[in-house]
Amino acid sequence: MVDVRSVMEQFNEIKTILNRYSQHKLALDEFIVVTSIIDKLPPSWKNFRNSLKHRKEDINLDELGTHLRIEEDLRKEESLK
Repeated sequence: MVDVRSVMEQFNEIKTILNRYSQHKLALDEFIVVTSIIDKLPPSWKNFRNSLKHRKEDINLDELGTHLRIEEDLRKEESLK
């Protein structure tokens, strides 16, 4: 993922690709997908990435999307101050 594009936009592209895979009866392990997305977050998201990695419980793709949306919204608010 890159800093110059919305993280949610990139996340939604990944979900679209995963949906195409599932239409063809191809499935990727959700834990691996979630972990890969977290690992590929932009460099400016380092602290957030680390907080997700150190969670005690695993999160699914939808929960990750919720966390990413909230974090991106908070970052937008902070940049306007």
